[in-house]
Amino acid sequence: MLQEFIERLRDLNEVEEFERAMQEHLRKMGFDSFSYAALRVPDSGKTPFFVTTYPLEWITHYANSDYIEYDPILHHATSSLMPFDWASVASQPSMTTKQQKVMLEASDCGLRFGAGIPVHAPRGGFAMMSCVTSNNRKHFDDVWRAHQSDLHLTTLYYHSSVEQKLLNAETAPSTHLTDREREALLWTAHGKTSWETSEIMKISQETVNFHLKNVMRKVGVYSKHHAVVKAIMLGLIVPETPSIKAKSAQGNVVNLLR
Repeated sequence: MLQEFIERLRDLNEVEEFERAMQEHLRKMGFDSFSYAALRVPDSGKTPFFVTTYPLEWITHYANSDYIEYDPILHHATSSLMPFDWASVASQPSMTTKQQKVMLEASDCGLRFGAGIPVHAPRGGFAMMSCVTSNNRKHFDDVWRAHQSDLHLTTLYYHSSVEQKLLNAETAPSTHLTDREREALLWTAHGKTSWETSEIMKISQETVNFHLKNVMRKVGVYSKHHAVVKAIMLGLIVPETPSIKAKSAQGNVVNLLR
């Protein structure tokens, strides 16, 4: 399902197409609606930028009430690197009265159970995806448990595609990965830890981490998983199980998504 979605992203060019593609993809998982917000994208000049299928009633009320200043989900995402359940934010004792009001009124509009997926990038780049269901707690927990990892990857691919096609964010055309950097990244794409990759490549774990940090710096991201996504979007790798002495990336993206 994720492979199909990624292939579909390559053919999208209009906001409406991006909205429809994400909505259809998330409904297959069990979510009802979503909101994608690119709040800061360096070298773009077109942010903040939003794509959402939230109820129009809520979008209008949110904007008119200036809730972006008090939104506890958005506030939490700015300091979180990993996907999170909205409930983990709503239960925090530090929630202010205004933040509680935002959550309550969102629930009244049908945005009851949701997940936040932050995207952080160098030079202050920040975006967030929220995936929501109005069903019930058990339904959300089942969907969240089954698709949390896929949602993270989905969001990273979606953000990278929106950056390039809708926000015209500049990417360095001369980015080059060494053979060792590419091989370390390919094994990461196949779910190997730094230690496992070091055993496969017959180098130290510290050297593996050194290569991965170099890749992250070159493609402008903060995590090795985001580096995998960005490298694929830039055509720097095309994951196939690499040989021990991999010199180049050949094949297709299928194995990464299994």
